[in-house]
Formats: sequence, structure tokens, C-alpha cells
Amino acid sequence: MDILDDQAFEQLLRICSSGQVAYAAGSPSCGQYSRLKLRQDGGPRALQTPENLDGLPGLSPDDLTKLQESFIMLSRVVSCLRLVFLSGGHVHLEQPTNAMSWLEPIVRSFLKLISASCVCIAACQYGMDIAKSWIFASSFKSLCSLACSCTHPVGTHARVQGTRDSSGQFLSRITACYPPPLAEAYLLVNFPRALKTGAD
Repeated sequence: MDILDDQAFEQLLRICSSGQVAYAAGSPSCGQYSRLKLRQDGGPRALQTPENLDGLPGLSPDDLTKLQESFIMLSRVVSCLRLVFLSGGHVHLEQPTNAMSWLEPIVRSFLKLISASCVCIAACQYGMDIAKSWIFASSFKSLCSLACSCTHPVGTHARVQGTRDSSGQFLSRITACYPPPLAEAYLLVNFPRALKTGAD
């Protein structure tokens, strides 16, 4: 389902407000909110900054569309999470630790609503040899058991900023996927009974 499609979004809102969702996780693309774009190292140029979340001056119509779609995706994900929480479920919003999306008023309001535990997770502690971390802002306190930080010297891990793979894709996009050890640890915290019984 495309959350940017109004009909799909309406269906999601109905599901999220039904009271039948026990846990909802949101991880909207942080592409335009990535601070990596603020670096002058060959990566895509930034369309916004922490001081100009609504966009830098002089953006083209295409750039403004990208920025708008990025904000709509974030705000719609947060709206779904709010509804699940207000209907009795647990939720979390995940973004890279330094993403500018954490500065958006709609996100800050959401964090206050759920009294979020902001769980910082270093990629290197779950098998990824890169300098990256995520924050899981969750209403489910048990998620705090996943928290960890990088204990390695600066420069130990591979840098992915502005680097492309053989197909020309930026490596930073590939790191959006969680490493299997993190996915397994997350499941153990949230669904231990299902994993023990072998249920889907």
C-alpha cells in the first residue's frame, strides 16, 4: 500500500483506529531529512537544513515536490502511530539518530504523547561494520533492552556518505535495512511467545 495514496491512507487510518492493532512500527524514508546531504562530499544536495525544515530558498518545483512528499510520508506515518497508541496499542517510530525529522513539530508532539523511550542502537553492535545508529522512539519500555552504543575508536567503521556501489546507487540507501541480528533481537523482545512456538 502506498501511504501517499489518499485511499490507501484512509484504509490505514481505519485499521489503526480499530483497536485491533497491538503494535505498530513506523520507519518512513528519511531521504530528504538525512544530514548526510549537508556534507559536501559528492552526495545528493540538501533541500532543507535544521534551520530551514520547510526548504531552502530557490528550490525548483521538482525539489519542492520531493520535499512535500517526504513530509507527507513522515506525517502520515506519525498519524497512524498516534491512532494505534490512542486505541490501546504500543508503537515506535524509527529514524537514524541524526535525522532532521526528529526536529519536526509533529514528531516532537508524538514523542510527548507516547512518553517515548528513545532507544539508540549502534549498527556495529548488530553486525554492520558502518558508522551508523538508529533511534527507536517507543511506548514499549522493553525495547530499551536493545540499546547499545559504538565502543570502537573513531574511524574504525566504513563511511558510506557520498559513496556509490557498482550500480551507481548511494551506499547510504542500502544501510536503511536492519541487519538480521537486530531484526531477530527486535522479534525476541516483542514476540517471544510466537517465536518459541514457531508461529508466523
